[in-house]
Amino acid sequence: MKVAVIGLGKLGIPMAAFYAEKGHDVIGSDIMPDLVDSLKKGTYKTCEPGVEETLQAFSGIKFTTSIKEAVEFAKLIFVVVPTPSEEAGDFSDQFLVEALYDIGEGIKCSKEYKIVVVVSTIMPGTMEQVVIPTLEEVTEKSCYKHFGVCYNPEFIALGSVMYDMDNPDVVLIGSNKQEDAIILQNFHISNISGLNACIHTMSFINSEIAKLALNCAIVAKISVANTIASVCEAIEGGDATVVTEFIGDDSRIGHAYFKPGLGYSGPCFPRDPRAFIELASEVESVFAMQEACEIVNNDVVTRIVYRVMDLVPKKSIVSILGTAYKTDSGVIEESCILQVANILVNAGYKVHTYDPIAICNSSSIEECLQDSELCIVATEARKFKDLNFDTLSVPRILDCWGIYREHKDFIKSKGIEYCQVGVALD
Repeated sequence: MKVAVIGLGKLGIPMAAFYAEKGHDVIGSDIMPDLVDSLKKGTYKTCEPGVEETLQAFSGIKFTTSIKEAVEFAKLIFVVVPTPSEEAGDFSDQFLVEALYDIGEGIKCSKEYKIVVVVSTIMPGTMEQVVIPTLEEVTEKSCYKHFGVCYNPEFIALGSVMYDMDNPDVVLIGSNKQEDAIILQNFHISNISGLNACIHTMSFINSEIAKLALNCAIVAKISVANTIASVCEAIEGGDATVVTEFIGDDSRIGHAYFKPGLGYSGPCFPRDPRAFIELASEVESVFAMQEACEIVNNDVVTRIVYRVMDLVPKKSIVSILGTAYKTDSGVIEESCILQVANILVNAGYKVHTYDPIAICNSSSIEECLQDSELCIVATEARKFKDLNFDTLSVPRILDCWGIYREHKDFIKSKGIEYCQVGVALD
């Protein structure tokens, strides 16, 4: 099928590469000339696994700065433009509307029935109150008669976008026209390798609510695990890993996103719950649970700062391995550990940071650990899992995810003090 991807950001480029790999004719469009030029020349660089290799292998992918050109080419038009958070927590649709005007111009010039698929996260009501009226205004055509629209947000994690698109747990399609939904559903079925994906088709309003609500449910689960961690740290012998592993074996709970560690962060988890809080406020509904998650998430930062202060005095050098919001990502948006680092610096500590991909102030693990009194291991990167404790010159480790848990006795035998988030200090 002929596919256009409008908006070549952290999700848009992997999406274009993924659809090309699946055999579709793909055109990608973005308003940034330098980005489009690098994609055309094959010089685009990214840390997202599989993307560069796929772009090189499928060099027939077209790239353009003209949205109208992309729309005229394609049958399915995926819109993946930013919808930044407003101060109140809801999402701005400014860039979406700007893109829709250009998309509308392309549809206006075409006699083919095309389907505009909004992937960007939006506030409930946007499809019917913004997307359809804007397209009808620009095209001077009727939605469902001359063109279709669907809402189809992706549930992926940066650092594994192409894998997650190939192996989704769920596919969410919002549509008010069954025929459009079936076309998009069959398109996804043809692309998915995983056998366990559940495809749900529902109305626009329910799909818009569902996108936000799913991430609210996930952050609630994370927050429960971190509340358990807070309690266990305060009780002699407490170990949140033991407790959460027990609870996770209950099929009503499960182990995914249910372990003690750092708070939720990144481009989706903090902002979707905040948008849901704003939505609930607008309709005068109770939203105390999501506010409680925010409190717990902020408390994680506070707890780690206090634990550092318990372990080493001010003016000490503290090393942080892993600055990104998650493993295998260069994204530091709302990174929990960078919030910790900023507080420590302001409190008088000297902080060294290292990450294999994300921004940091050290060029290697060795440089990061030089003269350090405490090493905080903040992601589960392979480089960090493979540390050589025979040669490691740091007196203390604070393990945020328990990646050395099984080796703690060996670590202690090397004269290194081992501490884990969610476990009471000895």
